[in-house]
Amino acid sequence: MAKRTKSGKDKKVHKKWYPVIAPAMFKEQVIGEMPATDISKLLKRNISINLMSATRDFRHQDTTLKFLINSVSGQTAQASLVSYTLSPSSMKRMIRRRTDRIDVRVDVKTKSGLDAVIKVVLVTLNNTVAGVRTKIRNKAITEVKELCKKISFVELVQQLTRNKFQKELKSLVTKVYPVRYIIIKKYTLVADPKEEPVQSEVGSPKSEEKKSEVGSPKSEEKKSEVGSPKSEEKKSEVGSPKSEEKKSEVGSPKSEEKKSEVGSPKSEEKKSEVGSPKSEEKAEAKESEEKKSEVESPKSEEKAENLAKE
Repeated sequence: MAKRTKSGKDKKVHKKWYPVIAPAMFKEQVIGEMPATDISKLLKRNISINLMSATRDFRHQDTTLKFLINSVSGQTAQASLVSYTLSPSSMKRMIRRRTDRIDVRVDVKTKSGLDAVIKVVLVTLNNTVAGVRTKIRNKAITEVKELCKKISFVELVQQLTRNKFQKELKSLVTKVYPVRYIIIKKYTLVADPKEEPVQSEVGSPKSEEKKSEVGSPKSEEKKSEVGSPKSEEKKSEVGSPKSEEKKSEVGSPKSEEKKSEVGSPKSEEKKSEVGSPKSEEKAEAKESEEKKSEVESPKSEEKAENLAKE
C-alpha cells in the first residue's frame, strides 16, 4: 500500500493584541487594543470610543471620539484625536415643537494652524421668520471662526467636553435672537483641500512619467530611426546599383542606336531624295499638267473669247 504523504500547508500567522494609548489630554490612558501580525501594521488605523469611558462621566455617554494611530513604540501604539461626534438621538430630545432648528457648517482654522470643520445645530426659543434665521446663522458663523482662532485643537475639544464652548457661543448669538440650545454636532480635523492637489501634481507619478518619456526607450528609438539601417538604405538607394543602371541607360547601346539612327544611311537617303533628279522631274511634270488644265478649263475659254471680241 502507498504511504500517505503530509500535505504541505503554510503555517498560520497568529495575530497579537497591542494596546492603544490616548494623547496627553486624556492622561495617556489605554483606550483599547487592536490585533495585528506586526505592530507596524497598526499605523493609519482608526479606533473609536465613547467619551464616558475616558472621562468616567455618564453625561458624556452620547459623545463618540475617533482616534488615529500615528506612531508605535515597543509593544504600544500612540493615537491622536481626529473627530468629536454627538449621537443623533441626543439631539432629537432637545428639539421640541414650536421651535426652529438651524444647521450651520463652518470651516475653521485653529491657533495651532490645523484646519477643521465644525457642524453646529442651533435651536431657537420660538418659531422665527426666515430673515431672523439668516441673521442667526451669519452671526454663528462669524463667532465660531473668531473663537477657534484663539484656541488650539486640543483646547477646543476640552472645552467641548466641559460644555464651555457652547455656553460662550450661546451668549454671543442670543444678542440677535434668544437661543435655547447650541449643540456641536461634529468637530472633525481635516487637511487643506486647496494645497493637496497642487503638491500632488508636481511630484505625482503622472508628471514623472511625462518627464521620463523624454529619455525613455521609445523616444530613443524615434531618435535612432534617423541613423537607423532603414534610413541608411533609403540614402544608399541614391548610389545603389539600380540608380546606376538608370543612369547607365543614358549611355547604353540602345540609346546610342537611337542616336545613330539620326545619321544612319536610311535617314540620309530620305534627305537625298528631296534634292535628287527624280524629285525635280516629278515637280516639273506636275507644273506642266497644271498649266494644261488651266488652258482647257471653261474659264480660260471665256477669257479667250473676251479678248477676241475686244
